Amino acid sequence: MSRRYGALLALGVTLAVVPAIAQSPQDVAKSAYDRGLVAHKRGDYAKAAQEFAAADEASPSAVALGAAIDAAILADDPVIGSELLARSERGPLEGQLKTVVPKARERFAGRAGRVRLVCPAASRCLGSLDGAPLQRDKATWVKAGQHTVVYQVDDTTQQRLVEVKASEVLDLTPPAVVAPPSSAPPPPSASATAPPPPSASVAPAPSASASNRRRSEPVDIPVPRSGLSPTIFWIGAGATVLLAGGATVAAFHTRSLHTRFEDDQCAQPGRPESCTALGRDGATFQNVTNGLFLVSGVAGVATAVLGIAFTNWGGDTGPRAAVVPGGAVGGYSGKF
Repeated sequence: MSRRYGALLALGVTLAVVPAIAQSPQDVAKSAYDRGLVAHKRGDYAKAAQEFAAADEASPSAVALGAAIDAAILADDPVIGSELLARSERGPLEGQLKTVVPKARERFAGRAGRVRLVCPAASRCLGSLDGAPLQRDKATWVKAGQHTVVYQVDDTTQQRLVEVKASEVLDLTPPAVVAPPSSAPPPPSASATAPPPPSASVAPAPSASASNRRRSEPVDIPVPRSGLSPTIFWIGAGATVLLAGGATVAAFHTRSLHTRFEDDQCAQPGRPESCTALGRDGATFQNVTNGLFLVSGVAGVATAVLGIAFTNWGGDTGPRAAVVPGGAVGGYSGKF
């Protein structure tokens, strides 16, 4: 049975990770950039800055980073603006970055700093700043000024007020936790150390030779084996191949549409009207491609699980089990 539970666990993990690997970093960046354009158009500049920043994080781009900094300026958000300014130092300023980076430096100067949660070694440690969770050993941008920090180390919770200065990294270290003194165990009573009465007797333990005499040589008996027909496995394999082929064809067509989208400069703000239909078709085929890859991946994993754990490849009887008289049963070293 443990093999089947393990196979089902592997299937569940695969179902969780297949959607994440179905999209390439460029596809993730394009989706985030499109969401940023929509948010920018409706005037939600804070959301637009977040989406453009996500696009740049998935696939670094001067265009996405410039759009993110410009939206952060419009939203007057010094936290994400300072984080994006730090990203702009990765290379030379190009295109829109030449204009927006100096403006952002002037707008957000002295308005944000960084904090970093530093925890004691070999401890369960959590921390939050103004209710937002912090990651251990990672510098996080926050507004300059006073903030409330809550530490939780093992079973102890403490709260402090800290001052974050602009352009500095403040290490948040939980205060030392003093363990309460442990009470000494009570001394043993006299009755616990008293020797047993002379009349008490202890039955001797059976010797190893006597135990061995109760065991005889194992006797092999056939164990019935059940499972699915191999035909079901081959049907699943054929369906997986067909789905994978369809996903591949759809992927090539989606890539062709994406190339046209880039050649027509449809990703730039103020794109021409002809890009609307092209973007809609590209998004549709992208969803179809991702769906086919997802279904083919799930079908492939399910087929493999059926073949390994649930298909009877060896006939009506399985391996023999060794039965030992006296109630002990041995056989495979694994668990079923």
